[in-house]
Amino acid sequence: MDNGYKHFHATDTNTLDGIEANNYDSASIECNHEINKALAIIDEAEKNGEFTHLKGAINSHLSVDKTIKFCKENHIKKLYPVHIGSSTKKEVVEALKRW
Repeated sequence: MDNGYKHFHATDTNTLDGIEANNYDSASIECNHEINKALAIIDEAEKNGEFTHLKGAINSHLSVDKTIKFCKENHIKKLYPVHIGSSTKKEVVEALKRW
């Protein structure tokens, strides 16, 4: 908070359950991945016997859907998306445009 302006920041977490930021002016929250694309990439990597960082990321970072849901539920006025992963960046950007 600064002179009544309220900003929320969260990154490197998989959940914001139990956290409230009602009517904050802004938030910088990670939108690390889009879950459907991430799961497809993980599936393809596993079929090919390959490693993908997304397998860990989906359990340690917020998806764009979780971020959008949190912002809607808390009536966040402005979102500054951060920590967007490169593997699903296109899908994350598209999800943010729809919001």
